[in-house]
Amino acid sequence: MGARYLPEPDVSPMRTFRVFLAALAIMTTGIPTASASYEPKLRSAGDFLETCPASTANHSMEELSRFSFCMGLVRGILLAPGGAKAACMPSGGSLFDAVDLVRDWVKVHPGERKIDVRRAVMRALGEKYPCRV
Repeated sequence: MGARYLPEPDVSPMRTFRVFLAALAIMTTGIPTASASYEPKLRSAGDFLETCPASTANHSMEELSRFSFCMGLVRGILLAPGGAKAACMPSGGSLFDAVDLVRDWVKVHPGERKIDVRRAVMRALGEKYPCRV
């Protein structure tokens, strides 16, 4: 049995437009959640460190929600234009590891806590997993 690969995501313009409309509808109508009071404001590397718990922690429901948000944020940054060129994670790498790497990078570089969270994620992962050309 050969290796199983996930199908490539459909990123056609029409699909992108439908996803945008769905997100817009959700944003304007609102959806109640179990943790409705939690509204992440991740603008800087310091915000990432404060918001994102370590993957090894025993998570409460709120921490699990925050950790899931942080994994999605890292994934979104890596999938954004230019993100894949900044860091080349190995095939065995996980988003759990990526969140912990970014947290550790911010701790080691306290002077960088005010930089944009996107730049921090790309720098942290790019230093650990540079792309070989």
